[in-house]
Amino acid sequence: MRPVKPDGFFGQYGEDAVLNKLLNNKTNGFYIDVGANHPTELSNTYYFYLKGWRGINIEANPLLISNFNEVRPEDINLNLGAADVSSDMTFYVLSANTVSSFSEKSAKENCKNHNCTIVDKIKVKTDTLENIINHYAPDKHIDFMSVDVEGFDIQALKGNDWNKYRPDFLMVETNGKKMTKLNRLIDKIDYKLIYDNGTNSIYKNVRL
Repeated sequence: MRPVKPDGFFGQYGEDAVLNKLLNNKTNGFYIDVGANHPTELSNTYYFYLKGWRGINIEANPLLISNFNEVRPEDINLNLGAADVSSDMTFYVLSANTVSSFSEKSAKENCKNHNCTIVDKIKVKTDTLENIINHYAPDKHIDFMSVDVEGFDIQALKGNDWNKYRPDFLMVETNGKKMTKLNRLIDKIDYKLIYDNGTNSIYKNVRL
C-alpha cells in the first residue's frame, strides 16, 4: 500500500515529506525538477519553494511552463526537454498531460493505462542536464533532483556529467520495477536505493 500524502506536502504520495526528513528539515537549498508539469499539484518541489528554497524547473510542454512563471517566479523555469543530446524532438502531448512523453512507445502505453489520447505532437528543444546546469547553476550545491519524464528517464539521466554534478538525493519514477536498464544506470553512477513507494524511488549519492 502506498503512503498517504501528509498535510502540508504536495508530492503524489508525500515524497517531498520523505525528502524533507532525509534533508533534516533544511531551511534553504537547491533542487532540480525534471518533468515538473505543474508548479503546485503533485509537485515534489513546491513545499521546498514555500520554505525559501529555489531551483530549476524543466518542463517540455509550452502550455504548462507559463504556470511556473506566474506561481514560482523566483525559480528558473525552462521550456525544454532533458535528453542525452541537444536537439529538436517530437513531444507527444496527451489529454492527461501528466503522462505526456518524448517516447512514442510510452505515450501509447500511457494512453491505454490512463484512458487518454494523444492530442498533439510538437517539436520541443532538448538539452542535456550537464549543459543546463553549466549555464544556470554551475556553482550550486544540488540537494536533490526529481526526474519524472514518462519513459524518457534514461535519456535524461545520460545527459548529465555525474562526476561533476551530483545531487545528494535523486528521485526517479520507477513504478516498482527493479533490475531494469534504468536501475542499472542509477547503480552505475553510484546512487543507492533508500526509499521506494511503488511509484517513485529515492536514491542517495554514495560518494557523499
